[in-house]
Amino acid sequence: QVVAGLPTSVPYPAADEADQRWRGIVNAPPAGARYVPVVSLQDDAGGAYGEGVAAIEHVDGRFKGARGVYVWCSLLTSAQTREPILTGVLHYALTGATPPPAEIGASLTATPPTVDGRLDDPCWAAAAQTKRFLPAPGAPMPGGLPATTARLCWTADRLFVGIECPLGHTVSARPLAQRGADFVSVTWARPGAADHRSLELRPAVPAGGLPDGAEAQSAGDGTKWTAELSVPLTALGIVAPRFGARASVQLTRRTEGGEPASLSWSPADTLGTVLLAPDRYGDSFDFYPE
Repeated sequence: QVVAGLPTSVPYPAADEADQRWRGIVNAPPAGARYVPVVSLQDDAGGAYGEGVAAIEHVDGRFKGARGVYVWCSLLTSAQTREPILTGVLHYALTGATPPPAEIGASLTATPPTVDGRLDDPCWAAAAQTKRFLPAPGAPMPGGLPATTARLCWTADRLFVGIECPLGHTVSARPLAQRGADFVSVTWARPGAADHRSLELRPAVPAGGLPDGAEAQSAGDGTKWTAELSVPLTALGIVAPRFGARASVQLTRRTEGGEPASLSWSPADTLGTVLLAPDRYGDSFDFYPE
């Protein structure tokens, strides 16, 4: 249902209420699309003159999954129709919609961290950070798991990612070495490449088989564990690093226990964008576009 709460019928707008020139839409969707009438105009004799509100849903073809809603502007002048139409169309547009890919600007650092999993290097204090780790659309957010935090910085040749994973009560009750089901994964791809590269990090488990010259390590205690890794910029498709250069990356944390969770930085199955940004507290003229 596109719009709920509309009256069964409403009178045509009066001349002193709205523009009376009818601008209806008719049931003539393009190939691969479905027409959904919402508000139709009829006269006293039952004659039909098209719709003042209608949706077109693309179920096949080039625009598959896209939706559009037409609203005759004069229906928005009366509170009787304006409020249900506006709220209904917004709800319709957002329901089932995939959130846009995540985006963050990684901070340039003059001194790279030591990849030991501890996140105690000075550069992490000034690095860009995000706590946007969300479940798949429609899945509940786990209530017993504190927010996961990712930090990102870069140098002339590598991107560095640090992830802090606080432990919920169902996870922290187990010894650190037995928390193998709590892990983070980092996925990346070169622009236009069909294949993705990824690695997984688990608490107190050495990383192995790292692709593309990546480095990774984890560390932890009784309240949290941390993951630290670096990937060469060339593996991300960045040959000549410049401010504004983009890398395609996904960060995910998965846990099991009383409240299993799969949380992603960018919406599920969608790589986010990491932009190479300047130092937050300084500047460098080496990486400005020519």
